[in-house]
This record gives sequence, structure tokens and C-alpha cells, in this order.
Amino acid sequence: MKIEVRCACEFFSRMLHTRNLPVQFIKPFKRRLEELLVERFKNHWDPEHPNKGSAYRCIRINSRLDPVVKEAAKATGLSDISSYLPAEFTMWIDPSDVSYRFGEDGSICQCSLSNKTSDWDNTSHGSSYSSESSSTSAKQVQAPSSSYLNQVYNISAHLDYAIPVNV
Repeated sequence: MKIEVRCACEFFSRMLHTRNLPVQFIKPFKRRLEELLVERFKNHWDPEHPNKGSAYRCIRINSRLDPVVKEAAKATGLSDISSYLPAEFTMWIDPSDVSYRFGEDGSICQCSLSNKTSDWDNTSHGSSYSSESSSTSAKQVQAPSSSYLNQVYNISAHLDYAIPVNV
């Protein structure tokens, strides 16, 4: 569960970074969001039946901000995080799968859960994540980079603001 939650939190932190939210807010937000999601999913995680409880593990942003995102932002001192997030966004955090969609009719995409180190984590933005898998070997979380999100998934088309791309 921790690998999937960390991937989701990394994805959120990259979205916030693309909107130029200062790093001093991103790091505590990501940390608090991870704590809240692990606690929330504690009794709703069944790797044998990954679809069971999927709706409960869904993070939804539309006209209303998902309560877990709102609480993480509040704990970080961000009063209006919605201005840094897309107008329509859905993320499903399930065993062995983290998927997301921009817009109501957008394509569903998957975050990569791999053994590679995230380029974000090797910079001053954060530290590398590792978690024990069922085979007790350490795994690394790889969330897509900001420029990758913009170039491959063209998230600028789904957001109500421009995303700066450093190529």
C-alpha cells in the first residue's frame, strides 16, 4: 500500500510544482497527504481483491475538493490549494495500480510503479522513497516528471492554467 500511496502523493506534488507552488509548501503537503491516505486506506486494502474498495480509495477533484486533499492542504497552511489543481481530476489508488484522469471524459492513465528512482527525488525537491514489498526487496516509486506529464499527456489542455515546461 505504501508504494501506491507514495506514487499518488508524488504525482500530486508534481502537479503542484507545475503550477509554481513553492517547494516549502509542496513537501509538507505531500508528507501529510501520505499520512492521511495510509490511515484512510488501512482497513480498505485487499491485494487479493484489488477492485474491492476502489471507490473508497478514489480522490476526486471537481466543483468540490476531495476532503483528504483539503485536510492535507490545511495542515500545510495552504488556504486555497484548489487554484493550484486542475478543475476536473480523478485518481484511483488500488493495490498494484495508481490510475488518474484529467477531465470527466479524459483517458485513464497509469502511474508507473517501478524499481527506478524518480528524477524528482534525486533533486533538492525531495528524498528517494523506498518501501518493502511482499518479497522484502526494496522498491522505488517513479512518478512522471512535470515535463513528461505536460508533453505526453498534454495536461495543459486539461488544466485551466499554463504549465511551464523546462526541456
